[in-house]
Amino acid sequence: MNEKNYINFNIFCQRKNFNLEQHVKLNLDLDYFQLKEFFLKRKVMPPSKEVFLKIRNNILLQDVKTKEEVLLKDEKLDIKEEQKKTKKVVRRRKKKNEQAWLVWLYIYIR
Repeated sequence: MNEKNYINFNIFCQRKNFNLEQHVKLNLDLDYFQLKEFFLKRKVMPPSKEVFLKIRNNILLQDVKTKEEVLLKDEKLDIKEEQKKTKKVVRRRKKKNEQAWLVWLYIYIR
């Protein structure tokens, strides 16, 4: 079958709920020629190489940013743990009635 008769990539994506970003995220080692074979086997015209590279570069940049954010969060947690102090215990003063009760209880138990 001639490649001109293949299904348009956008129509394929709509009909099959295919998302190229998701596919590339799941297969990071995928290159354009493998992707092209994947679509040609299914009789679909593959997207252009520029589109593929643009999507792949965006995904790789996002991965790098998330790794940097995780490292920064880890560093902040380490700093917070070092600065952690014990809480100051506040004791309230007992009222006269409570003091009398405790004295009576102490005498009664003895």
